[in-house]
Amino acid sequence: MYRNTTLVPAGILRACVCIGAVLLSACSQDKGTITWHLLPEDTGLMDNICISVAKSSDGLGCRSVPMVAEILRALPGRTGVSVLMEQTTAHADRFEPLENRGIVTYTPQDTPVPLWVQDPFLVLTDGCGDSMLLAPSEAGNTVNSGIVALIAKQMGWKWRVSSTAFEGGNVVAGSRHVFVGRDTVRRNATMLRCPEANVEVALARELGAPVIVLGSSPQKIPHIDLILAPIGPRQVVLADSSWGARIAAEALRRDPVAVTKFEEKCEAASQVDCGDFGDADPAGRGSHDRYRVVGQTTGAIESSTALAPHFEELAESLRLAGYKVERVPSVFFKAEHEPHRANQGVRQDHAALPAYPCLT
Repeated sequence: MYRNTTLVPAGILRACVCIGAVLLSACSQDKGTITWHLLPEDTGLMDNICISVAKSSDGLGCRSVPMVAEILRALPGRTGVSVLMEQTTAHADRFEPLENRGIVTYTPQDTPVPLWVQDPFLVLTDGCGDSMLLAPSEAGNTVNSGIVALIAKQMGWKWRVSSTAFEGGNVVAGSRHVFVGRDTVRRNATMLRCPEANVEVALARELGAPVIVLGSSPQKIPHIDLILAPIGPRQVVLADSSWGARIAAEALRRDPVAVTKFEEKCEAASQVDCGDFGDADPAGRGSHDRYRVVGQTTGAIESSTALAPHFEELAESLRLAGYKVERVPSVFFKAEHEPHRANQGVRQDHAALPAYPCLT
């Protein structure tokens, strides 16, 4: 059985991970009465990891390879690793760390790896050792059925299409509840022309657990898995942007030169020659513009401070639902023009994203 999550360090390194888990609970279902439910993220052991490295117009897949390789080196030897990536010929040595640690599968040309590989599916389990991938409805999300089918085949699982639309990153599974971002519920209600309460019932039935809907629509943070993680039956970790802003402000006050050097280092690291792994620039050099990081700490502090009331509202709603809420400092930055991502169903230009560099 597997737990799916997405690693988005610093809000820009889009290496996407499907983390395997082996549940410790025993199977108690009778034959012929299988009930599928979303696999909880707060239970089990890592058994297998499937990492996808996607091509992208800004070269993020290429840039993320060193970070992915570092993750792989830190994993226990017993953990199985599969890497999904698109075929590339240039800079092959850049991907050797992936090939040395696990099994690399190059996807067919007609099956591109999405930047956010978690979004096209959720992982269901029957509690008896079998798992299945659930893809969002065609009507509500552009399902990359090719990649879902490929992952299911690699894992030896079945997959099916849901009756509801969702993005995997906006659904977080605990052992007692499924947390869903308000945008997902609102979007389904609009598409199906029904009350949001009906959508909540449909999601709970399909995902096999009661649903807690978080926030308002449009969401302040596009995907709740960027800010929320269950760590026990009645315990969650939630981002705290006020705390993150205070840490960043103190660093800026104490040693502004060190902050600027850190920004410069991050900006320089984003300048990578990715060859044909990503769309080349008009001059055909395969290089990409740097991210503008220098001087952005002040803006990130302001954005994070402005978001603080939103996170306090989320924390209070979780407490009212019976959860102990642990907080972790986080910094967010709202860009002036956040680009729309074609493989996501909801525009993100209203939303803040985890800042790069990120203090989480």
